[in-house]
Amino acid sequence: MKRFLTLLLWLLTIPCLLLFASEIRERFVWDTVLNGSEGSVCVGDSHAQPIKLDSGPTIANGGDPFLISYLTVRRLLELHHPNISDVFLTVGPQSFSPLPESRISEDFEGWFSGSGRKISSRLYAVDYLNLSQFSVPVLEHFGYEFSITDKTIESKPIDWKGSYRPNAEQRINRHRVANSGWFQHTGWQIKHLEKLIQLCEERHVKLYLVGTPLHRSYRSHIEKSSWEEYKSFLNSIETDYSHVHYLSFEEEDWPDSLFHDSDHLNSMGGELLGKRLEMTANALQLP
Repeated sequence: MKRFLTLLLWLLTIPCLLLFASEIRERFVWDTVLNGSEGSVCVGDSHAQPIKLDSGPTIANGGDPFLISYLTVRRLLELHHPNISDVFLTVGPQSFSPLPESRISEDFEGWFSGSGRKISSRLYAVDYLNLSQFSVPVLEHFGYEFSITDKTIESKPIDWKGSYRPNAEQRINRHRVANSGWFQHTGWQIKHLEKLIQLCEERHVKLYLVGTPLHRSYRSHIEKSSWEEYKSFLNSIETDYSHVHYLSFEEEDWPDSLFHDSDHLNSMGGELLGKRLEMTANALQLP
């Protein structure tokens, strides 16, 4: 009986210790990333990853839907960084094309499992099914890679250095934006973008929708009528919400030396864009 009680005690103690260690580890990671942050954060998909802000971290992963960005910002505001004043969210044609809608459903857990990634493979503390405290340490447990470098946190590190790699046709086909009617007016993505807009409004946070630069080879393939709908939609959000600004860089002609491929900046381009974002945000906040 004594051995049984001892075993039972250990079985009850170990999960508690793991929970405590998980919480400590998560807070250490966030504290590392947020060290020196002045109130900004950049979130989004892979197009956000090269962006470097002086005023805060970049927290992004390839293919992240707006839901992940919403949950990340909410988690930061609630537990780690309640004084965030500016959120930069990268947007682009891929954000509103059939691509994210085709691989995401209301079954959030099913989407991650179906794509070969468990919820825990997302580095951020996603408050879903009360598993948020496991999000960072469970990564290592299941062998997922992640890095924390220069205030950037990502689960699958990509080397954004180097010169431009032409791949417009491949990227266009992946994003499906050469087809007519590619812009999705409603659906899962829009729903969670609206949630992030509402969250920022409630917390008095400025939200900047950042249309990252697109290489001319990519832009030339985009179906025009849907492109105009895309631009009109983002402009209408800026009109409807005083705390939201649409910063459109998609049609600017940036040199090849600042691109990683046809729709991603490289590290130099990301550093330049980060400086421009902060300059623009500061100018918009002047009386």
